[in-house]
This record gives sequence, C-alpha cells and structure tokens, in this order.
Amino acid sequence: VAAVTIVGSTGVRPPATAGAVTADLVVFAAVTAAALLGGLLVARWQDVRRQLLREQGISASEQALREVAEERTRIARELHDVVAHGMSAIQVQASSARYRLPDLSPEAVAEFDELAATARSAMGEMRMLLGVLRSEDVAAETAPQPGIADVRALVTGAGRRGTVRLDDRLDAETAARLEPVVSLAVYRIVQESLSNIARHATGAGADVVIERAAEGLVVTVENERAPGRPASAPAPESGGHGIRGMRERAELLGGSLEVGSRAEGGYRVRAVLPLAGHGEGS
Repeated sequence: VAAVTIVGSTGVRPPATAGAVTADLVVFAAVTAAALLGGLLVARWQDVRRQLLREQGISASEQALREVAEERTRIARELHDVVAHGMSAIQVQASSARYRLPDLSPEAVAEFDELAATARSAMGEMRMLLGVLRSEDVAAETAPQPGIADVRALVTGAGRRGTVRLDDRLDAETAARLEPVVSLAVYRIVQESLSNIARHATGAGADVVIERAAEGLVVTVENERAPGRPASAPAPESGGHGIRGMRERAELLGGSLEVGSRAEGGYRVRAVLPLAGHGEGS
C-alpha cells in the first residue's frame, strides 16, 4: 500500500480504461459536430444576409425607377394641361383672327398666319416630347428631328420680325457628315438665340454665321442694338433657362458656349461644337 501511495504521489496516472476512451471520443465528436454545425449556421446566415442585401438593392433600384417614371408622368401631365393648352388657344385665336377681325391689313393677317404656324409646329414638338416622357409612343423617339438643313427656313421665318442674315460657310460634304446630335444642337442654339432676340431686342437686325474653324464647328449669332422697346424684360446677366439649355447642349457634346454684350451694342452668342474625326485629317 505504501508503494502504491509513493507512485501515485509522483504524478503517474493509472492506465485509462475503455470507458474513459469512449467518453473522450464522444466528447470530441460532440464538440466537432457542434463546431461544424456552428460553421454551417454562420455560412448560411451570411448567404441569407447577402441575398437580403441584393434584394434590397434591387428593390431600391426599382423604387428609383418608379419614382422617375412617376415624375416623368407628372411633368408630361403639367406640360399637357398648361403649356399645350396655352399653345392650342394661341393657335386657334391666331388662325381665326382674319375671320374675327375683317379690317386687318394684309401685313397683320400674315403675322397672325405666321403665329398660327409657329404654334402648330410647337404643338407638334410638344406631342413628341409628351410621348417620350410618358414612354407611350416609341415612334416619338425616332421621329425626324430638325437639323442644320432647317436653319435657313428658321432664319427666313425670324426675318419677318427683323433683318436676319445667314452666312453658312460649311461645304455640302461637311454639312452632310455632321452627326445628327450635332446638327440638332446647331438648330436649337440658333432657334433659341433668335427667340431671345425677338423677346429682348425686338426688331433688331441679327447675323447668323455657321463655319468650320480649328476648334470645330462654330455657330455665332449676333444682334444689333434694339431699335425700340423690347417685347420682354431684359434677361438676367447670368442668362435665363434658354442660355443654360444652350450651354448644356454644347457641353454635353464636349463643346462650349460664350455669351455676352458687344462693345458696339447688342448681344453675341458663340457656340463651339467638336466635329467627329476633327484633327485626324478627315
């Protein structure tokens, strides 16, 4: 007994029994299974979390698209109810002026006819715009847009309100090779510039010059000092929505727009629009 006590005091453990080994194996298996189960649960939770994040992103994107569609529909509704209604009233009154007012002079009749034609044209473009905003008319997006070839008719129409001269220095090949978006930008810039002249410098003479220069296609519209009282109040120094729209058109094409008063009186609009393949020997 004394010998057994001494051996035990030295820390030597007695041989393990079969039951103890089995117990250890069971504990090890249980711990391993628990660890594996925990790992699977964590991986599954991460998968579910990633799926939720993806679905949230899709929902947010769909919500944003719905909000954009609703805003486009609201704008289209307002344009139809306010602008289109006003343009329709102008067109009807201008068209019927010669019948309602039989004593009108031939010049006044021509003015009213031109006003009615302008209103009809604006209403046609408004309908195309409403179709695009409402995404109902696919043909509206592919309908022919005015371009540089229509500038001469635009200038001719504006000439009835004052002397407008067009100096188109582009050769036929360059004009034909213009990208449609550039051609449309030229037309809209000239159109807005002439509209501003009619509003803020009524009756003033104007020059429209379209030419190719080192920096690209240059569109310049200059008007003289207004001979009388303008039809509208002077535009702010920073420019109104029309100038902002012209500048945005030019910058979207990689170009620029400069506006300002001339030393000799009047106003100048100068737009520079890059040409496709410009500077590459084309």
